[in-house]
Amino acid sequence: MKNRLFTFFDHLGQDLIQGFRGLGRNPGYCAIVILTLALGIGANTAIFSVVNGVLMRPLPYHEPERLVILHQAAPKIGEDSFGFSVPDFMDFRERTRACYTYWQKSFGGDPNVIGKVFQMNDKPHTVVGVLPPLPAFPNEDEIFMPA
Repeated sequence: MKNRLFTFFDHLGQDLIQGFRGLGRNPGYCAIVILTLALGIGANTAIFSVVNGVLMRPLPYHEPERLVILHQAAPKIGEDSFGFSVPDFMDFRERTRACYTYWQKSFGGDPNVIGKVFQMNDKPHTVVGVLPPLPAFPNEDEIFMPA
């Protein structure tokens, strides 16, 4: 076993010396090989970085398993998935228990919330009113503050 290992490293050293001599005789070829390897390694690194960042990392949400994706199909017109209208969105929001508004979650739907102080972005804010349900599709803003 010891003899085989010595023979392997002896042949490896001879091959490396011969390779470097050949590269020294053909510097243009050497430059093309190094450039090709550098581009290949760089491209693989860039592609892996994108795939890792987009596909492999977990979602940046507290409980991603609770996220919901809604699809609406219309087989009579041949559409597998298309968007929702504002009334459809309002129906989903009113009839599901998975989407409650900020007022309901934070203050329990208390109608006497006006005048109470709450913390947001490390600053105290006073509630001056509660708006009725508004169609806020697709951007659901639950809190309005003065600039």
